[in-house]
Amino acid sequence: MADPLDQIALEGAALDAGQDPGLDAPAAIAPAGPNDADMARAWAALPETVGSMLVMALPEVAPAYSPAACLLWGEHMVPVAKKYGWNDEKKIPELALLMVSLPFVVSPIIAVKRRRDAAPAKANPDSLTEGKQAEKVPAGMGSVNAGVV
Repeated sequence: MADPLDQIALEGAALDAGQDPGLDAPAAIAPAGPNDADMARAWAALPETVGSMLVMALPEVAPAYSPAACLLWGEHMVPVAKKYGWNDEKKIPELALLMVSLPFVVSPIIAVKRRRDAAPAKANPDSLTEGKQAEKVPAGMGSVNAGVV
């Protein structure tokens, strides 16, 4: 068997001369998967989506769901997701769909609640009747139902 350094020298000389050094092609190279930064950005979408819903109802929580905070959470989620095999997008597409669909459902509910809260309170007919009955009861008589068992 030839010395490995001699083999490297021959291959280098062949390359310098523009010739094929006769190297075997590497075995099928696996396609590169997403790196940790890409996975962190993908996981950061989860708190961003939840945060966008919460901020509609509770605007004061907006700083907790900033893009930087969500990305930080995503970076810490990547090792956990790798450990449990949660990074395969084929395994949980339903969760992704649910998370991006929630704002479409929650937004109108919050809008209706805000409109109801902002609408002037309608007069309660019972409260008006109670006031008129109280005026009709003579002083010293107490409640109309007093003494009734």
